[in-house]
Amino acid sequence: MLLRCGLLLLVALAAVPQDLLVTGPATLFLVRHAERAGGSPDDPITKFGEERAALLSRTLGEAGVRKIIVSETLRSRQTAEPLAAALKQKPIVIKRGALAEVVAELRKSVGNGSIVAIRHSDEIPALVEALAGPPLKVPAYGDQEYDRLLVLTLIQGRAINVRTLRFGR
Repeated sequence: MLLRCGLLLLVALAAVPQDLLVTGPATLFLVRHAERAGGSPDDPITKFGEERAALLSRTLGEAGVRKIIVSETLRSRQTAEPLAAALKQKPIVIKRGALAEVVAELRKSVGNGSIVAIRHSDEIPALVEALAGPPLKVPAYGDQEYDRLLVLTLIQGRAINVRTLRFGR
């Protein structure tokens, strides 16, 4: 009898579209890359930036992060390095400005733990709006603002809330 019920459940689940079998909400940590050394597109992060990247790793190291998304820029990759090393993960690189691709990657990660996306100040407000829609907006970033950590709860690929935290100095 128990075996028959189990088989019926498997048959029923097989008939359900896979995108509806969401195991639960996902948490997205959206953060700007750490402080960079200069104004050229691929400058490395500064000493303060290295400290901030280490702090990000300590802050999110036990947050159940299953995926890290970065841009191709050196500063984005360097910001992710301590966290990726601690979690033994290889970040997914999505080109700067490819917001539709970032959103698609985030949406397919729903129900699969937490996600960290280390992006750029001009991308983050647009990503929040793409994930949440117009009601949830975040203010533009200041030139020297590197301590804002946005926490979004995603359900079925859509952000239902956004919280702002600060980390570092």
